[in-house]
Amino acid sequence: MPREEKLSEYFSYRTTVVRFLTIVGLWPKQQTELWYKLLPVLQLIANISSVLATAMFVRKHVNNLDRVIKGMSSMMSYLSNVLKTTCVIINREDAAKLHQMLDAQFFMLLNRPEVSKIILSDVTTFRRLSVMMSFLTYLSCTIYASRPVVIIIYQHVKQIYPITYGLIFPGVYPWKISPNGALYKFHYGLETVSTILAFSVCAGIDLLFTLYIFQMIAQLREMSHCMSNIDTTKNGHKAVENCVIKYEQLMKMS
Repeated sequence: MPREEKLSEYFSYRTTVVRFLTIVGLWPKQQTELWYKLLPVLQLIANISSVLATAMFVRKHVNNLDRVIKGMSSMMSYLSNVLKTTCVIINREDAAKLHQMLDAQFFMLLNRPEVSKIILSDVTTFRRLSVMMSFLTYLSCTIYASRPVVIIIYQHVKQIYPITYGLIFPGVYPWKISPNGALYKFHYGLETVSTILAFSVCAGIDLLFTLYIFQMIAQLREMSHCMSNIDTTKNGHKAVENCVIKYEQLMKMS
């Protein structure tokens, strides 16, 4: 595959990761606006509200094993996203430094034609992984968000009355939600947003780690290429020294 196509695949892969994490404000940046810093907080509030609602559902149906398992499944999914987001927020500065170092060094390698072809050799695999992750994420969000609507339509078609207006995940709230009322629509919208953000965090952070792994592999390949083409009569010792320094930096980052 030509170098230009490989570069296009890499930028497509990187853009996918950026989009997932920018939605929730977790794409590493050194300087960020206030609104961008608030995005993870809003995402946390939405997911924490989902965790509390499902926890109350589990407590209410503690004697019903099927409902407890259903509630615990949803609760643990949202809770894991809360923990992931919290860890990224706590280590935001370190993550930004790591990102800047890896990203900058990778773009430097791309500017070297003799090396770029080597480091981009497996980019197709990583890009396909991002495409698959994106597809599964959007599909899952669509299924979760549309399921209550599909059930309502089915009840209308089959003339099942009274119509049961369910929400996206099993939850119990400390107030009464009238069927198809304003409060129901508010909660449905809130749960939809919470679901989209939760899936974005899950897919985005997983893809971010694969991006870092790809960039680290690229540096190791560049070092291997450099060591394989050392000319001892010229700057061989300097090349070895540079490889050792790069390897030490890479070990610190990992």
